[in-house]
Order: sequence, then C-alpha cells, then structure tokens
Amino acid sequence: MSNTQSSGNAARPLTEAEKEQLFQANVEQINLMSIPAGSMVKGLLMELERNNRNTYIRLRDAEPSGHVVFYDFVEGDRTLVGRIARALGFKSVTDTKLEIRRAA
Repeated sequence: MSNTQSSGNAARPLTEAEKEQLFQANVEQINLMSIPAGSMVKGLLMELERNNRNTYIRLRDAEPSGHVVFYDFVEGDRTLVGRIARALGFKSVTDTKLEIRRAA
C-alpha cells in the first residue's frame, strides 16, 4: 500500500513548478498566522521535505494571527506529518489540522 498521493494523478509526483506553487500558497497561509506559530509550521514543512522524505502538505484556512492551520496531504509519507509535528512540540495534530502551543 502506498502513502503517495498527489493532486490530480496519484502515480505522478509533483513537478518542480507544482512544488513552487505549493510553497507560495503555503507561505501565504503561514503569513496569516502568529509569527511564532507560523515559524513552527515552516519548520515542519522543511522537515517533511528534507533528506529525501519528499512529503508535502497544502496549508489552508489559517487562523488569522492564531495558532491553528488546516492542511490537505499532497504527497509522500502521510505518517511523517504527525510524527514530525509531535517531535517539534505541536499541541495537536490530526489528519487535517495542526495546532501550535501558545506561549505562556
């Protein structure tokens, strides 16, 4: 069973142009969030891509100046999203939602 999925065609990996478009869309969502929360999400995205993990998510519906963003899995190893987010200290992770802890 494959954990790979991409928009449009599950057998075809994202092209470099599609990765760039996804990056730009994700940056727009990160910029809506609180700065510390957005930085944590950016760190997650970087970890999902590095060391040949090649795992991508599409962020959506970010809470303005907040600590919550929803996402759609795009491609790669779906299990990495939760594993890496929890390792980075996210408050909660579901199949569609990331929540970052608020500073005390």
